[in-house]
Amino acid sequence: MLALVLVASPVPDGGARGACPAGNVAWKDDCLEEGGWTEDPVRCAGGMIVAHDGGAVCVKCEDIEAQQPLNLCLGREAARVDGALNVAYKALAHDAAAHLADLRKQERAWIKKRDATCAEEVDVGGSAAAGELASCQIRETQKRIAELAALRKKWLGH
Repeated sequence: MLALVLVASPVPDGGARGACPAGNVAWKDDCLEEGGWTEDPVRCAGGMIVAHDGGAVCVKCEDIEAQQPLNLCLGREAARVDGALNVAYKALAHDAAAHLADLRKQERAWIKKRDATCAEEVDVGGSAAAGELASCQIRETQKRIAELAALRKKWLGH
């Protein structure tokens, strides 16, 4: 698998096209090496900026094949899903206070199970390990969000 590396150096004249050395693309106030990548949450919220054919384009996370930017995309998605889990958990803990002790016990058990499942599943080393771990955590966290929704229905009837 091809790994891309971000190489940036200050653009001498504030980012004018042509100010970068050959094989580089002006992007913001830096020079991005052809094939290099970086984040831009404003211009490319669902992917990575990739220097390509003399310009910088947004490549969506699902279309990225290089390991390092893919790992970063998966890490961002894992954080987003974890945030959604925290919202669901806090809402259920608030609304079903009578079941709080049981909910906490279940959540602790789920964390141990998730960690064990992902540790067992991620048997690759090197640069692929971070992406594999994030993928597992995303999947397991999405399952837990569904479990919390089922508990809400069971305990609160909605």
